This record gives sequence, structure tokens and C-alpha cells, in this order.
Amino acid sequence: MRTLFFIILCLITPRLFGQEKQLEQAIGWKGNAIELQTVSDNAKQQCGLLVANEDSIRVNWINSNLQLVKQFTIERKYQELLLGGFIKEGKMYLYHQIPEVTWVHAWQLDSASGKVTENDIPVKFTDENIVSTVNCGGHFLYLTISPKTTELILYDFTNEREFSTIRYKFDEVHWYLQKKKFPVPIIFLCWLMPIRVNT
Repeated sequence: MRTLFFIILCLITPRLFGQEKQLEQAIGWKGNAIELQTVSDNAKQQCGLLVANEDSIRVNWINSNLQLVKQFTIERKYQELLLGGFIKEGKMYLYHQIPEVTWVHAWQLDSASGKVTENDIPVKFTDENIVSTVNCGGHFLYLTISPKTTELILYDFTNEREFSTIRYKFDEVHWYLQKKKFPVPIIFLCWLMPIRVNT
């Protein structure tokens, strides 16, 4: 009886689609080296769908109704890492970096005028290892850690030219616990320890 009830229920219940096509677009690229990343604004009303291959990045600016507002194609330098970005006040900011270089390549894309500007932001990366990047509404965060100075360093980018730096200095005990003994997440250690901030 239960089996019959279950079969009838399955036939009557409408099919639910977990993955429906919301936006489909042929890009014409071939190969395995294609990256996909998204950025959005603070209110989640607009998003940028970034499709990148080895030499270019196609940016699809999409509104909350899943309509394509604007499309950009920007050049990608050899071995340049697509870090992330954000949307603020009708402009999209994207950040890239070439490994072993002391600057971050920034792009500003304007949805109203279609204007694209680029800038190199000089950032002093001295013996730092990347931890993570975070796309926020209105900010792009780039987290690194310096084993030499036992610091967690947060670079906060707010446009295509400016950034601020926050440094969390670990004392030797916390650093040792993080590195050798206990696999405690770095962010948790920052919460436990007294914070020393240098900007």
C-alpha cells in the first residue's frame, strides 16, 4: 500500500527543476582553461559574470531581472590572476595580479557610458603568501600572511586607485599554534587575541 501511494505521489507531484537555464550565451572559446567568477553590488541588484580564458575576460553585467545590461571584453596579461571585484554606484571594479609583481592591476567598467579605465595600484608585497580574496559589495578584500613578520595583512580596495591596509600581528605563541601544533583557523585566532592594528 505504501509503495502504491509513493508511486502515485511521484506521478502527481510536478517536477521541480533544480538547475534551469537562466541565461545562455555562446562565447566561442575552446579549451580547458576557462574560469568563471561573479561579483555583485551591496544590494544584490546587479552582478557581473566574469568568464576568463588565458588572454581575455568577458564581463556580462546582469541586472536583478537576469537581463544583460552591458557586455565588456578586457585584455588579460600572460599569467595574470583574476582576483575578484565588486560593483558600486554603477561601476564595476575588477582586480588582477601577476605573480611576483608588486602591483595590482585594476579595471573600472562604467555601465552608463561603457567606458573602461585601467590602473596599476602599487602594493608592497614583501614575502607574503596569499590566504584568500573576498568580493564584497563596495569593497574587495585581499588577505595575505607574512611568515617573516608573523602578520595577517588585509588589503581593502575601494576603487581603481585607493586601498587601505590593516595588519594583525600574531604573538609567537599564537603563531606557533597556528603553524605547527593545532590546525586552528587564522580568523579564529584573530578573534581570540588582542588586536594590534597598523594602517
